[in-house]
Amino acid sequence: MSTAQQVLAGPVIQSGTSRVSLTVIQERARKKKWRTSIRAWMLLLPSLIFLGIFTVYPIIQSLISSFYKDDLTTIQPVFAGLSNYQALASDPVFWESLRNNLLIAVVTVPASILLGVAMASFSNALGKLGKTVTRIGFIYPTFIPLVAAANIWMFIYTPIYGLWDISILIGGF
Repeated sequence: MSTAQQVLAGPVIQSGTSRVSLTVIQERARKKKWRTSIRAWMLLLPSLIFLGIFTVYPIIQSLISSFYKDDLTTIQPVFAGLSNYQALASDPVFWESLRNNLLIAVVTVPASILLGVAMASFSNALGKLGKTVTRIGFIYPTFIPLVAAANIWMFIYTPIYGLWDISILIGGF
């Protein structure tokens, strides 16, 4: 191979007896990256479809319908333009509820983060037994509603004296 051909072919990597140009290696890497990207998008596709159907579409539909007068008294929605927004801007209840929601968001989010970090630091500073007790304390409230629901259903479906059997006896079935 002449020097001109070597320059046009690009840098060459020689491994044992085989010679592979750098452009071939780059092309293989580009194809592998493309296949990896396609696989990633295919794995994300079901989630993106659900996100679009249950989040993006309702947001867009709500935005579009906000420009129409549409209530139970109107059969066909009538285009209202910005009058709905003008009525909203002049409503003092809207501004009060907006202020309350912003206040709750500004107070609860940082407080929750600070409390979580403080509890995690406290749990981390304890020994093994302390960590176990703290973790149980965090998880235990999650199980209480499940146990309560299980007990209620057990009370309903218990043979002989459960509510289901009693209602069947009373009903004459």
